[in-house]
Amino acid sequence: MGKLLLIAGASGTGKTSVCDSLSREYGMSHRRHHEYVIELAKKNGVSLEELSQRWNDFSAEGLKLLLLDAMKSNIGICTDKHLAVQPVFDTNYARGIRMEEDLNEPYERGLSDVELKLPEFRDVDLYFFLMESSPEEILRRRLDLKDKKAPRSLNPVSIVQEMKHEYKYFLEACELLSHYSRPNVSVISNGDGKISETIRRISEILWIGQL
Repeated sequence: MGKLLLIAGASGTGKTSVCDSLSREYGMSHRRHHEYVIELAKKNGVSLEELSQRWNDFSAEGLKLLLLDAMKSNIGICTDKHLAVQPVFDTNYARGIRMEEDLNEPYERGLSDVELKLPEFRDVDLYFFLMESSPEEILRRRLDLKDKKAPRSLNPVSIVQEMKHEYKYFLEACELLSHYSRPNVSVISNGDGKISETIRRISEILWIGQL
């Protein structure tokens, strides 16, 4: 049975760094759900501009393809995912379009019921982790990277809201997944300067790199 590590968490908690480290150190393939969705949209003649309005038309099928690839993987696949999404703000952020943040824009779940009920989840060895860091650590990391990439938000209130919704939707997703699969669930703390310790802990949970 193929292995899939699905890592959730607010922007700046270290999801991408963890996936990149697991790929580099243990050979896990780092795939992104949105890349599958974009590829499906292209094959159907849908532009990126149109896709922002038709994301749900391709999202479940993209996740299914990712799960199918995980089934065939010898070592496993890791993917990072936002569970708390503000559709207007995050679509523009992903496209590199700067806009004034609306703190009152409601959050939606980044994984729908349809996606979480995909039967392919039963055929993978699923590890579902939530990455957590303090709001201060997240803000520092976003500030450190702002010259390379525009951060999602530097507003402390926004960061706390995002963290709360990620945790809420993580619990909801765990509950739903438990009815259709048997996920291995963990909350992983990733403090500043602790990335090596975080990777070691995750590798032990995944039983990768073990003699």
